[in-house]
Amino acid sequence: WERVYDGPGQTGGYDEDEARAIAVDVSGNVYVTGRSTSINEFDYLTIKYSPEGSMLWSQRYDGPGNQPGNQGDEPNALTLDANFVYITGQTINAIGNYEFATLKYALEDGQLVWEKRYPGMTGRAIAVDGDGNVYVTGEEYRVDSDIDFALVKYAPDGTQLWIQHYTGP
Repeated sequence: WERVYDGPGQTGGYDEDEARAIAVDVSGNVYVTGRSTSINEFDYLTIKYSPEGSMLWSQRYDGPGNQPGNQGDEPNALTLDANFVYITGQTINAIGNYEFATLKYALEDGQLVWEKRYPGMTGRAIAVDGDGNVYVTGEEYRVDSDIDFALVKYAPDGTQLWIQHYTGP
């Protein structure tokens, strides 16, 4: 099967829907995340398809800083465990700065379990361990250096457990 998603697009403009990451669960359900144009520019879009290709649910995420002309919500990575799908990427906060935006959705119905943001630039990769801890890494801009990378660990309930930074030579 083949599926094409055509989102709501901009009023009076073009729309752009771009897949960024994909995963398949043990039952053969397919999860796709990417950016999708809406009235407020780019949003995260995550879709669950059945093994036969039927759309089971879709969720959009529009971050706190999106205003018309602001293309700030862009997911980059997706991972699964037995019960949840996790997405990370970037958003723009209410004062116009980039942040990692990490989301946890229930696999069954797509309900948002939690959303976490971390000041930086963009989340690039995500993993979950056997205990449900979530690891997000990506680019971070810190005042005392150039662009570094950061690694953030979240507990299953979304509590930030620690953050590690790496600044190259």
